[in-house]
Amino acid sequence: MKHIFFILTFLLIISCDCVKISGGKVIDEKTELPIVRAKVCLSNSPSTFVYTDSTGAYKLRYITWGLGCYMNQKKKVIVEKDGYIKSDEIPINKDIELKPQPQN
Repeated sequence: MKHIFFILTFLLIISCDCVKISGGKVIDEKTELPIVRAKVCLSNSPSTFVYTDSTGAYKLRYITWGLGCYMNQKKKVIVEKDGYIKSDEIPINKDIELKPQPQN
């Protein structure tokens, strides 16, 4: 009986979904001013994205499933904005500095 209870509990835990919210701020590397309307997307899911607000802040909502609801997953984001060099993958919840594109 204990084994059945354990198995049912385990199946319940791994079958659930949950919404996580993470955020940060995007700033200009040189001026340290906020970058408005920069696109911030999950690196493993480009269709999950948001734009920064007037203070350069963003809050990204994404769905995790199973044990991911209970574990600290190391999600990464990519940031892009016209006039700036697209970022590499950056750990979520970090402030992000974008480099302006060189002037010709």
